[in-house]
Amino acid sequence: MSGITTAAKELRRGAAKRRKAGGELASYEVASQWKLMWWKFKKHKVAVASAIVLGVFYLIAVFANF
Repeated sequence: MSGITTAAKELRRGAAKRRKAGGELASYEVASQWKLMWWKFKKHKVAVASAIVLGVFYLIAVFANF
């Protein structure tokens, strides 16, 4: 079972307990899969650093003289 599916199931289990005072759902309960993945990605510092390094490599490749 993937981590995203597990996370979605965990979010659904206690949805009634995690409702705000006005009865509306918390933002993570109505977020798309992409949004949930982005939030989890931002918490992983090594992944963010690797994405920055990869971005720099792509910029170097675009402007390289071949």
